[in-house]
Amino acid sequence: GLGDVYKRQELDRNYQLQQSLPNPPPLFVFENSLLFESKEKRDFDGIVAVVADPEVCCQRFMKATGYDQNEFKRRMARQLSISEKAARADHII
Repeated sequence: GLGDVYKRQELDRNYQLQQSLPNPPPLFVFENSLLFESKEKRDFDGIVAVVADPEVCCQRFMKATGYDQNEFKRRMARQLSISEKAARADHII
């Protein structure tokens, strides 16, 4: 979808910016909460999953977005489970 196109453009733009620096950093980090769902995993050398208690995640979501718990649950239902993301990741925090 359009969100995937935007994320891809953002990824490419940020990567090129980093690589154009006189001393490019040895590590490029890009946050994408829907990485596995978007099939972009193949573009990365390593994946780090950040795992938190679902209640903590819900509280952070509501504070950041202003949406309620029902919206959090609706969105989470459309994603892979946290345990599945952790299982697919190379590293877990």
